[in-house]
Amino acid sequence: MQQPQRQQIRDQLGILEEKLEDLGAFASTNERMGLKAPAPMQFGSDLLLQDALDSMRVLSHLVHEQQLFKSVSTGDFLHKILSLLVQDAAAQGCDIAVSHYGEGKISMEMAELVMGAIVAGFRATLRSHKALPRAERARNQLFATGSIYVEVRSSPGEIMFRIVDDGKGFGDSSDISIGAEKQFDKLREHIARCGGWFGRKSFGGVGGAIEFKVPLAHNRVEALVLKSGNFEALLPSSCVAEIFESGAESKPPKGALILGLSEAHGLEPNSAEGGTLLRVCVADLEFWLACEELGSKNLVRRISAAEFVEEGSWLQLLGLFQGRSLPLFDGTTLIRFFKENSGGSS
Repeated sequence: MQQPQRQQIRDQLGILEEKLEDLGAFASTNERMGLKAPAPMQFGSDLLLQDALDSMRVLSHLVHEQQLFKSVSTGDFLHKILSLLVQDAAAQGCDIAVSHYGEGKISMEMAELVMGAIVAGFRATLRSHKALPRAERARNQLFATGSIYVEVRSSPGEIMFRIVDDGKGFGDSSDISIGAEKQFDKLREHIARCGGWFGRKSFGGVGGAIEFKVPLAHNRVEALVLKSGNFEALLPSSCVAEIFESGAESKPPKGALILGLSEAHGLEPNSAEGGTLLRVCVADLEFWLACEELGSKNLVRRISAAEFVEEGSWLQLLGLFQGRSLPLFDGTTLIRFFKENSGGSS
């Protein structure tokens, strides 16, 4: 399915959800006020309901087409992708054997979305293999040909990945600006764009694993309203690991990166005390975000802010909800603020 058609599905879903919520609020208000129609309501003549019905008909047609023709098994998807990656590895002089396992089905839209993460994780493992000489492989009783195992499981709510290799393994430095960590930049970007997370570990210097999880795309995401002074912004709930209200005994660990809201810069180093602290986790990075007040949770629809701001502005996305629009910090934006304010070190 082409990008304009996919966007049409998202827009239709978002509009439909908002209209149904409006109808629910309208009915609830009438009930509280004791209002009753003087005569039985003519369902077809109500413009708001008719508009919602028209949206539903268009949406059901598009979704039905996508479900019938635009999904593949994860096993077939992996086989096609990995066969190409193995060819690329051979062209680079890296002799490897690859095995894979897939469970469930994946839509073509999600396949396109997560393909970059798979490729980035695979290439990180290739660098691990190049760093392990053949003599060291023999000394550690490993096969002369390196091996990589890739697993993908698709469930109704998320897609999970696991890549295991018998190469050199991955370093555990907290400084993401050094070479060993910069190899994960592309993976961070892809995972953050999807709103997911990833982790990695080494097996005693010989072999390593990368695991990542990506939630299925939704037309609207749950987000928290953050307030500092007159400035308000939205933060996806999926990025919040912990919340410490004002006066709580728990504090961020010593040396932790703490950022605060800034209308001019989005996020910047925070020196104020008090207020609410949120532990923000995106991809494999973590920092703390301070605000004066934590507002309600809302389902928001994301739109580009490019047409509303000057070129070079920190503001990239807006979140629409209940007739309002506020700046929205997505995963990609949060990673950029982390790098700008931490000097590359977590």
